[in-house]
Amino acid sequence: MNLILYLRGSVFSSLWLFLFIISFTARSSLTANFSIDSYDIRTGLNDGRSFARVGHPISLYQKSFFELELPVAIELANFSRNETVPWQTWRANAGLRVRIPVPAAFDTVSLGFFHESAHVTDRDGYLQTYTTLNLADYFDNRSRLSFEYFELAGSKEILEVNGYSATANLGIRIFTDPLNSFAPFLFRSSLLADMQIQKTIAHNFQGYIGGSLEQWNISSANEWSTAAGFRQNLNSTDLIWKLGVGISTQQENAKWALQLGYLEGPGKGMNIVQPISGFFIEIIWQYIHQKRTSTLD
Repeated sequence: MNLILYLRGSVFSSLWLFLFIISFTARSSLTANFSIDSYDIRTGLNDGRSFARVGHPISLYQKSFFELELPVAIELANFSRNETVPWQTWRANAGLRVRIPVPAAFDTVSLGFFHESAHVTDRDGYLQTYTTLNLADYFDNRSRLSFEYFELAGSKEILEVNGYSATANLGIRIFTDPLNSFAPFLFRSSLLADMQIQKTIAHNFQGYIGGSLEQWNISSANEWSTAAGFRQNLNSTDLIWKLGVGISTQQENAKWALQLGYLEGPGKGMNIVQPISGFFIEIIWQYIHQKRTSTLD
């Protein structure tokens, strides 16, 4: 058991260290936001359950009219409020994305293809909490929740007046057939949106308010529960949304932000079976590499 814990910790530490290092090439124009699938470094509590996320869109090639990116992210999240350090579940996301300016409609439009998979680290705790399975029963933790999708998204600054600015992002995801033919449920499509209004309130400090949502088109939660051994009273919703306020500051080569608000909906990854309804608090950090500013922002 000690060896398993050591290997598990080594794998997670290595992945986090890799993303932490590449995050030092971040574009200086990236800002804190309420996106559910963010590409930055953030940690906090969702409805009393701790999580931590590291992500970054690696710029592979860029010109004034075109940029090719490799977005990658890893998130650890607990399903229990009794655990302080996030570790009980994890999900990883990686893709290839093209960003181009489209002045007539959006500041930038992106088209990408992504792979995402989610896994349980605390297997015994998960089975006991959310399923009717015995600990000795087989539980596919490799590809139970593994999928791919195309994403089309646009970003637009919709307001800039009297010191206020507002930015909106819209997107749609179209999912391919599940990688696991015995997947407990199917993602079909999803709609995404987030928006925030911000204003400089003091030197190097900005206050903002905003929110985000994701609406899924998936097979019913009852089918999922029945087919996969989940407790039938754990019905998942297909909409997750966040609404909050935040304050951010830039000090030399680093950006910091504190966000708090309310969220409701299912968790992400293997926590999707757990409806969340409560307050969240997030601390966001981002290093600014002054020599790697994107020409599209």
